[in-house]
Amino acid sequence: MNEAGNPTNSLIYNIGDLGESELLMEVLSDNPSNRTAAVMGIAERFDDEQVLAVLSRMKIKETNKYTLNEIEKTISNILMKKNVVNTNTYDMKLYDLPFNKIKNGSKTIEIRLFDEKRKKLKVGDYINFSNLENEKETMKVRILALHKYDSFLELYTNNIPEKFGCKGYSIDQLMMTTYGIYSKEQELYYGVLGIEIEYLKVTE
Repeated sequence: MNEAGNPTNSLIYNIGDLGESELLMEVLSDNPSNRTAAVMGIAERFDDEQVLAVLSRMKIKETNKYTLNEIEKTISNILMKKNVVNTNTYDMKLYDLPFNKIKNGSKTIEIRLFDEKRKKLKVGDYINFSNLENEKETMKVRILALHKYDSFLELYTNNIPEKFGCKGYSIDQLMMTTYGIYSKEQELYYGVLGIEIEYLKVTE
């Protein structure tokens, strides 16, 4: 409830109403152990969508990207453990360059529109990527985190270029490259999704 006695739609305030505001303070702590414990406390009390909503709220209020990335990784690990018995595998295609960047570890976020197919994705799911220039060449990745934004600008502002396999790129360069693939109309209609992934090496 807010000061006027009316319910609030903010998940952060709802948590505070439950006597758990201390958790939110510790989530932004400089102490990694405190952050991890706080995130685990939140994850135990709320479902996946609510946990991610908390993270989204914190991104608006906090600008320390390193700290937020640590928090996000911790939440992703928790959600993966929760979803381990209920995972799905999806097929997607990539051009040769991004395909090989993911394979060699220099690209860890794949960019897509947040369309109907991408709305089905969840942390812990798998993607089978095939190379558009040689569809017999495939690789499997696991989803570590899903970064949903209204625009590509927001996505690039909140994540470093290296994650997209574009070390040294400016945001303007990233935007120019992206608009060569997707239109602004598509961006506005669907929103965008950064799929943070882990390449699963095939063991002989």
